[in-house]
Amino acid sequence: MATQLILANADKLARVDLAELIGLPLPHYGRSDMCFFLERELPYTKEGAIEAGVYRHLKVYKGHFLDYIAKKEYATLEDWVADCGSDMDKIMFGFSRFDGYRTHIKLEQLINHLNPVSQDMDELTKFAEKLSIDDLSLRDVMVRTRTVGLRTYAEYMDG
Repeated sequence: MATQLILANADKLARVDLAELIGLPLPHYGRSDMCFFLERELPYTKEGAIEAGVYRHLKVYKGHFLDYIAKKEYATLEDWVADCGSDMDKIMFGFSRFDGYRTHIKLEQLINHLNPVSQDMDELTKFAEKLSIDDLSLRDVMVRTRTVGLRTYAEYMDG
């Protein structure tokens, strides 16, 4: 899912307002573009990350992904992260800078920004969690309709 969403919104990536998402002002980095990189790179300087073998950066390029450090192309983010020997939850987006500023967000934050969950979906998730906590399922739910009145969830969905 992450790959399709990123590729579908490739034109928006350069306009992501990291300062707003992070909640802090960012320094101006001139010609630097935001990219995908891995969390394991954060404690290092650029030279240290290269020496440790953890310096990898990815960008969207012509409908797929290009790791311009390793000079390799990937069809998906999942392919890249597997080749790097890492996990999807370790992907960061933004500027990989070594100046002490927080200049990146997690992939999950980027996905939520590009494809925000509607308030209704959030409420439905809370409802499903509450049913689970109470050891109930949708089969136990009754729905009041405008035309027929009270029906079971199954009847409501079938009709």
